Amino acid sequence: MSKARELILEAGRLQIARNGIKGVQVVSLCEQAKVPRTTFYREFSNSQEVVVTVIKDYWATSVANIADEVISLPSEVRWSQFFIRLLTKVAKQPSFLNDENILPIVRLINRHYIAQAHEIGRGMHFLIVEGQKDGTVRNDVSVDEIAHWVLRQSWSLSSLPLIGEETEEDLEHYIDRFFLPALRGMQTIPVHQVLIKLDSIDERLKKLEPIINRN
Repeated sequence: MSKARELILEAGRLQIARNGIKGVQVVSLCEQAKVPRTTFYREFSNSQEVVVTVIKDYWATSVANIADEVISLPSEVRWSQFFIRLLTKVAKQPSFLNDENILPIVRLINRHYIAQAHEIGRGMHFLIVEGQKDGTVRNDVSVDEIAHWVLRQSWSLSSLPLIGEETEEDLEHYIDRFFLPALRGMQTIPVHQVLIKLDSIDERLKKLEPIINRN
């Protein structure tokens, strides 16, 4: 990353926190970063791209770090801990992701920068694959779709908290009741496993056949 790009992104973080995403302008970004406009346009096409890049970098790093933290946990608590840490440690932590900013940022990413959302979700792909192996994550939907759904749910709860002042225990209860069943879905058995089961049943029937015939 060039020094100019780094300075522009830092200016973007400060301006999002101070003015919201609509208050981020190319002129003010250049002034704060102390770079000419020609340098800005070598790095970014517009101020909106700065906003999305700031959010994408923060969430992509955070999602990957939390996935690394929880992968060693028992499968039955892994995903509840992933959601809780994402919501309590990440969504509310940086100043630029306050209650006024999170909803317009989510809309911006999902409407115009959907590829960025998928890039953020890649940090949890290995966690999803592991869940599909142990039955805690549905296997009738693609890994990429599940990752994007997880992000949407996390962003929704970040901007629309539970009724009243929720505690971590309330949040865990909500996740266990609604998120995890949806994440688990209707598990489908792979075709090769079905064939193995059918072969096993066929073998047992063959062993029972002489006994049935004798009677």
